[in-house]
Amino acid sequence: MLIVLNLPSSTISCLPCRWWFGGGTDLTPYYLDESDVRSFHGLLKRTCDAHDPAYYSRFKAWCDKYFRIQHRGISRGVGGIFFDDLDTPDQVIPKNSKYF
Repeated sequence: MLIVLNLPSSTISCLPCRWWFGGGTDLTPYYLDESDVRSFHGLLKRTCDAHDPAYYSRFKAWCDKYFRIQHRGISRGVGGIFFDDLDTPDQVIPKNSKYF
């Protein structure tokens, strides 16, 4: 798993600051165990639904498209979710934040 945090520089003195978040997870490659696949996608859906009920289907479609091999008509792996450039709702970093 890769996690990248782009935190504001401590020399920035202007507020509000823009923020961005992105990432993803998938089961590729895999050894098919249908109960693992159901558990994996169930956890992803519950996690996404806690933030926005539209996220899971949107992020899953993004991942499914990425792993689709069009000319063979197959998909690699059993999918997951991808997300990027999540910058809403707008965030304002408080002046007393540890990042300044």
